[in-house]
Amino acid sequence: MRVNAISTAFWQLSEMVTSSKYMNFASMTMNLQSIINIGYWPLDKVNDDSGWFWKAYYFFNGDYKVIPHFLPLSADAVQDKTTVSTYKNQYKQYQRWAYGIEHLPFVAKNTFTKKTIPFVHRMDRLFFLIQSNVTWAALGFIVTFGGVLLPLLNPFFKQTVIGYNFPRLSSLILTVALVGLFTSIWVEAKLAPARPTNWPIWKKVLLTFQWLLTPFLIIVFGTIPALDAQTRLMLGKYLNFRVTIKERKHA
Repeated sequence: MRVNAISTAFWQLSEMVTSSKYMNFASMTMNLQSIINIGYWPLDKVNDDSGWFWKAYYFFNGDYKVIPHFLPLSADAVQDKTTVSTYKNQYKQYQRWAYGIEHLPFVAKNTFTKKTIPFVHRMDRLFFLIQSNVTWAALGFIVTFGGVLLPLLNPFFKQTVIGYNFPRLSSLILTVALVGLFTSIWVEAKLAPARPTNWPIWKKVLLTFQWLLTPFLIIVFGTIPALDAQTRLMLGKYLNFRVTIKERKHA
């Protein structure tokens, strides 16, 4: 699951190229007076960490900014009793993260009512929230199957200028994505702890070739959980907060 975790991290980092896009996530701190002023954490939200951000941002009329602090942190990985149940819990964790679209009504309402914040800033926040969630739920399918599905859905697509050039364009996109994949492999090799010396050579080779599963993992543990979460919210099948099962093993 480390491959998908690193891919997700790169995805999130690509969305937050400027400090104006930083949001609260997982590990955060805030002074007590600000917490009291905004009415503490949101009790009616599954993703309460990002809920902190939206409450504070609108309460302080846009004068609220997330400042990163580069400190060492430790966290437990998802791990259940069996491999299958671990995968199920990993899926449910990504599903809960993707349920962050639940903040859209609150953000949309404040976009058109919070006149104390410049209109451009309000719209920028709204469109970023929409764009990031739509991309999360659709990009994996579009990149992987778009070249196959479009001609099937519309036989006349090939006769258009875009349809004629689409194979070349998709080939270019996938080539660039391949470069990004090899970059991720290199970064992971530099950051990951050294492999045990008693590992057989086949295990070391398999650890590298697991990256070939990246397209599959992005869809199964990225796109599908996002579609699942957003569809549940749309149909009123609301999710509740759940603690992801994790197991810590001491050496």
